Amino acid sequence: MQIVRNHQSLITSGVLNLEDIDQWLPYLFDQYQTNRFNAVTGIQLVNVNNGEYRGAGQAYLNDVLLEGVAIHGVSTNFRYLGFLTLEDAENLTNAKIDLPNFILEERSWYKKAITHQNEVWVDVYQRFINRNRFSIALSRPLYVPGVDAPQGVSAVQLDIRNLQKFLESLKIGRTGQAFILDKAGQVVATSIQEPTIFIENDNIRRLNGIKSENLLTRQVSKHLENSNYGNLLTYQSINLIELNHEKYYIKSLNLTEQYELSWQLFVIIPQDDFMAEIKASTRQTIFISLIALGGAILIGSMTAHWVTQPILRLNKAAQELAKGNWEKPILTRRNDELGQLTVSYNIMAQQLKQMFSELQTVNIQLEKKVKERTSDLAEAKDKAEVANQAKSTFLANMSHELRSPLNAILGFSQLMLNDSDLDEETQENIETIYRSGQYLLTLINQVLDLSKIEAGKMLLEIETFDLHYLLKEVEGLFEITAESKGLYFYLEPSGNVPQYIQSDPLKLRQVLINLLSNAFKFTQVGGVSLCVRYDKTKQDNIEQDRLFFRVTDTGLGISSAEINDLFTPFTQTTTGKNAQEGTGLGLSLCQKIVQLMQGKITVCSQVGAGTTFEFNFPITLGVEVAHLPDLPCRRVIGLEPNQPTYRLLAVDDKPVNCQLLVKLLKPLGFEVKTAHNGEEAIAIWETWSPHLIWMDMRMPVLDGYAATQKIKSSPKGNATIIIALTASVLGEERNIIDVIGCDDFVRKPFQENQIIQMLEKHLGVYFLYETILEKPAQAKKIKDLTSLDFKAMPQDWLVLVYRASVDLEEEELVELIEQIPATQSELSQGLSELVLQYRFDKIRLLVEPLITL
Repeated sequence: MQIVRNHQSLITSGVLNLEDIDQWLPYLFDQYQTNRFNAVTGIQLVNVNNGEYRGAGQAYLNDVLLEGVAIHGVSTNFRYLGFLTLEDAENLTNAKIDLPNFILEERSWYKKAITHQNEVWVDVYQRFINRNRFSIALSRPLYVPGVDAPQGVSAVQLDIRNLQKFLESLKIGRTGQAFILDKAGQVVATSIQEPTIFIENDNIRRLNGIKSENLLTRQVSKHLENSNYGNLLTYQSINLIELNHEKYYIKSLNLTEQYELSWQLFVIIPQDDFMAEIKASTRQTIFISLIALGGAILIGSMTAHWVTQPILRLNKAAQELAKGNWEKPILTRRNDELGQLTVSYNIMAQQLKQMFSELQTVNIQLEKKVKERTSDLAEAKDKAEVANQAKSTFLANMSHELRSPLNAILGFSQLMLNDSDLDEETQENIETIYRSGQYLLTLINQVLDLSKIEAGKMLLEIETFDLHYLLKEVEGLFEITAESKGLYFYLEPSGNVPQYIQSDPLKLRQVLINLLSNAFKFTQVGGVSLCVRYDKTKQDNIEQDRLFFRVTDTGLGISSAEINDLFTPFTQTTTGKNAQEGTGLGLSLCQKIVQLMQGKITVCSQVGAGTTFEFNFPITLGVEVAHLPDLPCRRVIGLEPNQPTYRLLAVDDKPVNCQLLVKLLKPLGFEVKTAHNGEEAIAIWETWSPHLIWMDMRMPVLDGYAATQKIKSSPKGNATIIIALTASVLGEERNIIDVIGCDDFVRKPFQENQIIQMLEKHLGVYFLYETILEKPAQAKKIKDLTSLDFKAMPQDWLVLVYRASVDLEEEELVELIEQIPATQSELSQGLSELVLQYRFDKIRLLVEPLITL
């Protein structure tokens, strides 16, 4: 195989080529001389384009071995001149064989190579010169670099007699034998002297195994043919078979199936031959073992007493030691290993006695300390539980006390903003009150959220949601901020970000808004980008779906000395203190929420260059969910006609909160009464039978929990809708509200539209809304450009635009705009507008991030 591969390597490397085929003769003859003792009888090489043949090998003429090179081609007038020396080959003289009828296309090794792409074995064929000899060959096509079709053929010829002699030389037991069958069951070679190939009428006839004169060959062939093994090539394992009432071991080996020469070697050994040597070895082994056993018994009996007695004494002493008897040393006069062992035992016994005494003292002291520590731990646990309960109570009370007055501030602000008769200054003042109240609510929520996380009260609310919709919603929130400050804002999700995932959308939205708010707050030039990508990661050899977020700004940056304290609650950086904005809670809350989501948040920053926050967390991919379309916000102005008069009861210990609901609902056409504790609520419910009760949960005299249970315990109460009004932010509060029977709940401070939605949901009320007049169509607004709009333009053009904007070259910019393709009309219009407005600074900021230095 290596010979034909070497031929291909020589052609590929350019050392030899097929066009100058005579240069191959010395190389072929040297290869033959090297490998002739390995059964190689000939090596052939052909150029398929011109029919030139060169070979080296051997043949027999009148039983005389001839060796040399052979030539067939134009120089010999396509006669076969064989077995010349290398010197005679140059002059084409002294050929020992001269044949006119050598046709390459009829040679088996040539025909098979042409139809294959790699090495292929050629089955047994008749030699061209010595017709009474048979060979096999390994042949392959030869390729020239850059040409797909084969340009030559190389073949190595092996005499089948060498294989026969090899099998005959094997010694397989006393009567075992080996033979090779092809896939048709014909004998290729055998270890017995039996002809396997015959010539009849110039045709080769092969010996079929089932027609062999050898009984064992014939019986094994029949057994294989009649068995369920199918193709003989699948018969691989060692098996025990029975032939003529005798058992044989048979083993087969697949020889060259991968080269399309499907030969199988079979080795058959009679069981008697196999077992005879084993039995002989067994008898010899038994005899030697008996002698060794007798000697061992004799030696053992002599040494047993001498060795075992000291050991028995040691064993007895050890038993006494285990019982606590330390005062019984072992006496010995021996100086050997057993004597030294006895002395060591006595020393060990004394040391153990001393150690056990010390250990007992230490044990007593340790037990005393354990009791003291256990008592301390129990006391600390009780204190921690009391403190945790006190913290939860404090959170609930503080939430109620802070959010209840905010409910009135924000609620009355909304009512006043609905008044169209207010003058512009009053309207602005009320809007300022409303925004300040919302900011105060944000601070309160951050403090409470942080406290909930530390107290272990905040839980994730996992649901399936549309991530793409959430990102577009966040983008919409900050587009106005970016535009008002003259900054860019890029949302850059990767193409594989899933649309539907399972996670907590509210907490994800909260983290994104906090990080983006900080980025815009401290960025005056440039802009902010939000990048989102999805990837699969492995943690503890478990594959996870994971989302990665990166918020980058070009703001003031944070010094390295302040990075470590960035997530500490109530800690502000120098930049934040100078801006006199924020409380130092936002980033701490972001970190806590990301950790709650089993994620991680990191930050890197450089003063004067900007800041980048990155966080990631695991998700579960979700299925598509529907979400309500965004509707224009319209103010409710009344009830549709032909509806019953609905009676509503507002229950709250703060009169101002009751008054808010009355002023909100009564003008719409509802009948509204108020109560300031649970007892008053129950009394009004019994006499007035309201359709729906707005029930505050924390009240004096009788709270909302007890009042709701009292009302819902009767059939009449089951027909009354009770909506809980709560200022609590704790999750367990919602569970309690559900258990006592409330139909729904609204958290303070509430929005007007939340109250309207609850009435629509539970009472089926139909409202009248103010009519929104359509604004007249306006001229198409020119798009506000971002750096992304410039990405389609070549780098040279971007550099020229950048230089022109720096040098304030208006005319040059106009010329560059004319080079923009018609397909980029929005870029052309937007850039022209910036030039007209002399916004060269904005052009520079838009192009600068895209220039490759």
